[in-house]
Amino acid sequence: ASPEFRAVADALVAAMRSGRIPGAALGILSGKREEHAVFGVSSIASLRPVIPETLFQIGSITKTFTATAAWRLIDQGALAPDAPVRRYLRGLRLRDEQTAATVAVANLLDHTAGWYGDEIVDTGDDPGALGRYVDTRMPELPQLFGCGQFFSYNNAAFMLLGRLVETAANTDFNDALQRLVLGPLGLGSSLLDRGELLMSPYADGLIAMPVNCRDAVAVATPVWIPRCADPAGGVWSTTRDMLRYARLHLGEQPPGRAPFLRPASLRAMQDPVVDVPGLDLKMGRSWFVQEVDGLRVIFHDGDTLGQHAVLVIVPQRRFAFVLLLNGQSGAVAGLAALDAALRAKLLSVPVAGLS
Repeated sequence: ASPEFRAVADALVAAMRSGRIPGAALGILSGKREEHAVFGVSSIASLRPVIPETLFQIGSITKTFTATAAWRLIDQGALAPDAPVRRYLRGLRLRDEQTAATVAVANLLDHTAGWYGDEIVDTGDDPGALGRYVDTRMPELPQLFGCGQFFSYNNAAFMLLGRLVETAANTDFNDALQRLVLGPLGLGSSLLDRGELLMSPYADGLIAMPVNCRDAVAVATPVWIPRCADPAGGVWSTTRDMLRYARLHLGEQPPGRAPFLRPASLRAMQDPVVDVPGLDLKMGRSWFVQEVDGLRVIFHDGDTLGQHAVLVIVPQRRFAFVLLLNGQSGAVAGLAALDAALRAKLLSVPVAGLS
């Protein structure tokens, strides 16, 4: 490993110790150099070490995968960002009829749909789970503000977007994501299927909390989120697959006869369209966006029960940082590692055409 990468690893290990995080996987792409490392154990129950093939939950980073699938369908003419959702789901019912009639695909991509977005219930583990959620639970969600007025993070909107993807692709969401994103990008270690997961090395989440005035730790159960929530947070992956995915959003097109995504679609995912209230951030369709010293930074975090993931990309510097952790305090460790990467000047690698 380079000295710079070792500095990040050292900071990460210190943060894991203080935060009681049992395992992690780190990957950094800086210029032409890509480096990876794994740390600790995948589960406090088995004490099996994390290996490069260990799968972690990436949580809400999955939303960028779902959005990538949607933009591929937009490029193919099967969806249109400004089109009403009812053009594709004629039977869509929401509590607010005006919203049901006018909500557009773009409102799902940039979290401006306006309804309550944090109800996730188990509607089954079969291919019809997502359709049942949209048909039975979406009509019950309160409309909090007018569609398109504000940003408000919305898991349910991405579950509806996943339903659009599977409808436009004429297959269930899990198969659609495999055909549209995971397969073509060569992300062979990234998956949604529960059966495949159980045959692979994977990380258990760790929950640490006080119980009866004493510190206690427990393995998070169940292992996965309900299938209907897969478009919002169901993907499991490795750092190598995540950096391969990041390369697409750095502007590298995978080999093929036609672009995987049109440059205009990549820009649309990264261009800021709405402010995030209370933070110096904006939302694209569907990356969080921040301008730092004249550089555009796109990123997304992901949290599930006892696991945390972060992916940060700086296209102008050909820089990508991914960290996968199986501890409840992963956000703090993630910030420590990212801060170390910046202090080690891994981001300062010059790229052709930039100073």
